[in-house]
Amino acid sequence: MITKFKSIHIRAFSLLTVFFTLIACGQSGPAPSASGTSASDGAAASSGAGSSSPGAWSFMQSLAVGASANATSPALATNSQGVSMAVWVQSDGTQDRIWARRYTAAGWEPPQVIESNANPAYPAKVGMDTAGNALVVWRQNDAANTGTDIWAAYYHAGTGWQAPSIISHAKYAGLTTTAADPVIAMDGNGNAFAMWSQSDNGTVPFIWTNHYVFNQGWGTATEIASGGTFTHDPQIATDNSGSATAVWLGEGGAFDYVNTARYTPGSGWGVSSLTVDGIAGTAHAIDWTPQVAMDGNGNAIAVWSHATDTTGVATPKQVYASLYSTASGWGALMPLQTSATQVGASPQVSFDSSGNAWVLWEQNEGAISHIWGSQYASGAWNTAQPIETSGSDAHLPQVAIWGASSNGSAWNTAQQVENENGDTANAALGIDAAGQGIAVWQQQYLNTSRVLGAMYQ
Repeated sequence: MITKFKSIHIRAFSLLTVFFTLIACGQSGPAPSASGTSASDGAAASSGAGSSSPGAWSFMQSLAVGASANATSPALATNSQGVSMAVWVQSDGTQDRIWARRYTAAGWEPPQVIESNANPAYPAKVGMDTAGNALVVWRQNDAANTGTDIWAAYYHAGTGWQAPSIISHAKYAGLTTTAADPVIAMDGNGNAFAMWSQSDNGTVPFIWTNHYVFNQGWGTATEIASGGTFTHDPQIATDNSGSATAVWLGEGGAFDYVNTARYTPGSGWGVSSLTVDGIAGTAHAIDWTPQVAMDGNGNAIAVWSHATDTTGVATPKQVYASLYSTASGWGALMPLQTSATQVGASPQVSFDSSGNAWVLWEQNEGAISHIWGSQYASGAWNTAQPIETSGSDAHLPQVAIWGASSNGSAWNTAQQVENENGDTANAALGIDAAGQGIAVWQQQYLNTSRVLGAMYQ
């Protein structure tokens, strides 16, 4: 009997100055080797997914320290100059720590622990500016191990890592804070927004944010969504003018709806609302997994899965999008799927340099799940199409775009970029202005998990 594992596949479309890359965790078609591919610390190992010639995925290697160390939950940021920062969680033998490793044209630099607090740390997110400076945010147990705080660490491209600091605080003095779900968006100029969900003394969680200003540092944490509604799963995007768009899930009655807020330089955060979800308020409606992206002009697209029916079962989920225009605000709700009976989940969205965008999601077609996509171009949504049609399930897409895409672009054949003997998870993807890509993911190997990386060159 052949055992199949979840593996990483890449699908790309290339035309003139455009390149799209998809990572999907699915079952590999060919059986992996008995031992898998071994990659020692800092050494490259062949992924079996192509040669090192230009235009191929290669140089798969382990990013974490120690062959037996358990490394999980990678995240990645890549700037237009081809500099990347990967972060992950790994035990030092005593506690789970946040580790980081930087990639430049010279290759991967040595991994570093970026915090040494006494209590465990949880999965981190990372952002990067054009100069190669980076910000990392994560959740960590407080000193008493009774709550959690949001921490941040800054990497200066000239001098390295600065000491981490807490960027969250209790709503009122003396309360025990439980902060979770941190995310970060950093613009090309070095400014950033961190966002998270926070409960104080066991109250329902609200959405909080903190603003980092280049050469000044973090401001004061601010609550932007409250009022007794259970809020969670925040996501945030920013542009180079300093504007930001946030989405999250908030209860509206018995179910979760997509909420939104907008940050405008000089004015701050606007009032949060359900405007982004045009179906909010209909009977038995529920939303999942919101995501948001912004273009260079301050426009935004929010995507999520939504379901509604008269029984309250909330199935099947469908993928929806809403466009935010700086001229008119949130627009009409757009269902992206061509089938109303197939479940759509885990949508992702990314803009190109001309204001066009791709939305990708996984779609259950009954016996199998495939990755589907729809392009927003020339002010309209193109008909959704399957991105891959393999004979195995595909899940959890990621997408990154460089350059200006063409209307009606097509996708080429998917490539498998690893052939390890173990499941994969938590894939992340980056691409620079020259179209060179980088991918990182978590790979199960025997009784441990490793963080692996591969390059598209």
